[in-house]
Amino acid sequence: MVARGQSGQWGDRPLSERPPKVERAEEWYEEQGFTKTETFAVAEWRGQVFERRAG
Repeated sequence: MVARGQSGQWGDRPLSERPPKVERAEEWYEEQGFTKTETFAVAEWRGQVFERRAG
């Protein structure tokens, strides 16, 4: 929605542009047993892949 110029229920900026929100999301995934595995980019947007591995 933000990319289309609309504000969504979380405001007018994507969560990825708010470092405290990104950090909290990463912490939450790690608490659930997920591990960061790789990053990727789509245009100027950067993403993080998390995986839950059996073990």
